[in-house]
Amino acid sequence: FMKKPGLVKLTAPKFLNQISGTETKLEWSTSDNAEFYHLQVSKDAGFNNRSMYVTNDYKLTGTTFELKNLEPNTKYFWRVAGYNTKLQPTHSKSNFTTSQFSTK
Repeated sequence: FMKKPGLVKLTAPKFLNQISGTETKLEWSTSDNAEFYHLQVSKDAGFNNRSMYVTNDYKLTGTTFELKNLEPNTKYFWRVAGYNTKLQPTHSKSNFTTSQFSTK
């Protein structure tokens, strides 16, 4: 019986970092038992408003993502979960780990 994927750690950009320019590289640690990673980036802290999503990709196989077209003076919230389609639905996904950064 496989355990559900482990929590990831978000490593870059650091929490509350200020980014210059229009792109940044998001990085996180690997998750035990994860087959894919689900990344969400939003301008909404609660991730409730779909229209404020910048990225919603649940089939990432690596632990980095190039985020482009950032707007100036904006707060971005991002979160990543480990995901494994071979596990039972109740065990297929870790909880999200969330962080945020802003642009200058």
